[in-house]
Amino acid sequence: MINQFGPTDLLDPDLETFNPAFWSAPERALTKLFGPDDRNNAELRRQASPITHVSANDAEFIFTRSVNEKLIVKSQAMRMIEKLRGVGKTVPDLYEFQGEGPAHAVRMSREEAERVWGIQQEFLDRQLK
Repeated sequence: MINQFGPTDLLDPDLETFNPAFWSAPERALTKLFGPDDRNNAELRRQASPITHVSANDAEFIFTRSVNEKLIVKSQAMRMIEKLRGVGKTVPDLYEFQGEGPAHAVRMSREEAERVWGIQQEFLDRQLK
């Protein structure tokens, strides 16, 4: 599994403070996901969080992220890596790349794109053999 920027823990206190305009505004992410009445429902957010469902039976993961990411706080990847390692998974350290642009900042130089793709391809080659 390659996670480049997905949220993994919707209870992470850093999630909404990292980009409140995206996460906390009434018309934005959490309201769209849960509806206006349940956007602050902790149990619903816990159940919707991939980190809640981590087990030793999960696929292997690698996490990549732009150093200029504007929507998903770095702690999302770090918390998930820690949780996966806690159930015995071997997870490489977070690989951060030099990206630019809005939102997930995935626009990058050809060299950086080749480096990221190489890391991801090597990971997939190891897992799919």
